[in-house]
Parts: sequence; structure tokens; C-alpha cells
Amino acid sequence: MTEKFVLDENIIILAAKMENEKGEPDVTCLRLLLDIIQKCHTMVCSGNLLERYLRVISNLAGKHQSSVPKLLQMAIIIKAKVQLINYLPKLSNENQIPPDDVEIVRLANHANATLVTIDSRLKEAMKRLPYTIRVLTPNEAYDFV
Repeated sequence: MTEKFVLDENIIILAAKMENEKGEPDVTCLRLLLDIIQKCHTMVCSGNLLERYLRVISNLAGKHQSSVPKLLQMAIIIKAKVQLINYLPKLSNENQIPPDDVEIVRLANHANATLVTIDSRLKEAMKRLPYTIRVLTPNEAYDFV
């Protein structure tokens, strides 16, 4: 079954660094990104989110050798791998979502996609809100890839 995923910026950062949220060597996020691209799944992005991904990767470029930029380029070239959505309707209770996460929550809601994050603040906020968005850690997302 094809799944749609919205990846929080922190997932892209950890994939590029090949680390986990504790700063320990870990390829979970990189493997998740690779599996989404290789299998019949889709990443959902807005143009703005895609720019943020590329900016984050560019900032890390001097510090880390990473295959993430090439993976993102490959995903964009293979049109079925990235679904771009630029119209993101506002959500009720959006003021209860951390401001820097509103866009990815709107994306996940609008596309009926799984939101993958390590942001505990976002996960806690989502538990209190009436949205039906599945919010998972990278390890939990593997059950759906």
C-alpha cells in the first residue's frame, strides 16, 4: 500500500548528519528517507518546506558528507515521489500548534499523510488536538514503509 509522509525538518537534518536526536551515530532517518524514495511511497512537501530542507542541507554541507541532497534531487526528479502542495488551508485550533510546525501539520492534514518527527513538543500538541493525523517517530514510521 502506498503511504504519504510529511517529514519534519529535524528528520532531514538527522538523515544528513547520520545521527539520532541524542547526537549518536544512527542511520534510521537516512534509511527512512531512502526507503520512502525506493518503495512506492510519496513525500508531501510545499515549495516552502522543500526550500527549508535544501537550506538546512546546505548549512550542513561543510560539516557532513551526506547523500541526502542527491536523494532529495532524485525524489524530485521522480515526480511520483514528491507531491507538492502549495495551498494549505488553515486549521481550527491552529494556534495550539507550535508556530514553526503549523505548515507541516497543515500539509499532513491536507494530504492525509503521516507526519514523521522527533519533536516531542509537536507530538504532545497533536495529542490534544482533534486532527486525525498520524504522528510517528522515524522508528515507528518503519511499520508503514
